[in-house]
Amino acid sequence: MGLRKKKKKKDWTLILIADSGPAGSFQIKRRLFRMAVLVILGAAAIGGTWLYLREMDHRLVKQQLSEDLMRADESLKRFTSMNRELSSKIGELEHALTVALDEKQAIEKGFSETAVDLSGKGLSVENFEMARDPGDTTIRFKFLLRNVDTSGGLAAGYIFVVYRPDYLDSSTWRSYPPVSMKGGMPEDFRQGDSFNIARFKTIRGYLTDVPPSRPSCISVWIFSNDGELLYFKDYFFRE
Repeated sequence: MGLRKKKKKKDWTLILIADSGPAGSFQIKRRLFRMAVLVILGAAAIGGTWLYLREMDHRLVKQQLSEDLMRADESLKRFTSMNRELSSKIGELEHALTVALDEKQAIEKGFSETAVDLSGKGLSVENFEMARDPGDTTIRFKFLLRNVDTSGGLAAGYIFVVYRPDYLDSSTWRSYPPVSMKGGMPEDFRQGDSFNIARFKTIRGYLTDVPPSRPSCISVWIFSNDGELLYFKDYFFRE
């Protein structure tokens, strides 16, 4: 039997050479070198895995933050919409309470007439007068409609005078000219008394089938030719 020759493990010798010749040398163990390589590769793998996990974590946090911001934006929009609707309802309630309070004060203080001016765009109603004979069911009225637009343009539109024994119940109202009500407003604004003035005009009319009753309200509504409410004024009175 022949003897097998064992391969001798070779180490590496690193020789440092300077300009003047060999400066020194040292030997690198092969096993130690392999271990160093493995350590470096392991550290690189661990570092890469850590960076990957950190990046994934950052992406998840960014996605979660984006979703939270979207939900917050939606909540803000809903809150803004609710706040707008609430403000509108509060405005309507304040309007109704103001009118009711003025009517109550007019009754308690015995005013024969009081007025609440709620809106005016380039127009004014002045010297409002109303009268009826005892036992008569017809109320006659007149007032001065004045164009107060500073631009000097013509004022045109449609007028309604509405008798309101129950301020909020439109089924009890009587109007001049007669018109059907819908949602507390004239169903067709073009059925009103038309006008076209540069300075002023005296408006006369009458309301029929108005029985003597408790203190009531007469409203003057003025619409533009496009149906925009230009003027709204209430007169509370007791006979």
